[in-house]
Order: sequence, then structure tokens, then C-alpha cells
Amino acid sequence: MKPKELERMGRLVGDWIVDLTGKMPDGTSVRGKGALKATELSLDRGIRTEMRLEIDGLGPYHEDDLWSFDQWEKKMHLYSVTSSGAVHDHSGSWKDDRTLALH
Repeated sequence: MKPKELERMGRLVGDWIVDLTGKMPDGTSVRGKGALKATELSLDRGIRTEMRLEIDGLGPYHEDDLWSFDQWEKKMHLYSVTSSGAVHDHSGSWKDDRTLALH
């Protein structure tokens, strides 16, 4: 049975046009626009997203992500690999049915 935390992620599956605002480690913000494609992983283990954006002042940006739920830790995880060479594992929890908070 798929955990409810992963069922909520199913709403992202599909092709999207996105506007992104991100907070950088130094406190500045970056903005970008582009496309996101989300597909389900096999065996109900989560989703995979691929983002292709144009970031203001930085140019083209590409990110591949895996999203899943750690049933022992009771946390959602977003593992990212970016075109800038950064690798991240963000973790967090659902605040409600529509809000996922990751750090």
C-alpha cells in the first residue's frame, strides 16, 4: 500500500510550466521560468522530476530530482542533482494536504 505522503506527490505527475523563486545560502533570491516534467517511479516508490529553466542573471539551469518517503524516519526526501554541480538531499514533512515543507 502506498503511503499517503507519496499519494500526495502524485498530483505533480505531468508536464508543467513553472515560475521558480529560490533563496540562496547568502540570503539573496533567484528567479526563473521554464518547464518541469514529473513521472512516477516504479513500484510506487515516489516520483522523478526534471526541470529545465532560464534563471535571471544566470542563464540555463537543469535539475534532476528524486522524491520519496522514508517510512522509518517519517520524512519526505528530495534528492537533487543540478547543472551547476550541486547535489542536495532536502528532507521535511507535509504540513497539510497541499503544503510540503523541505529544508
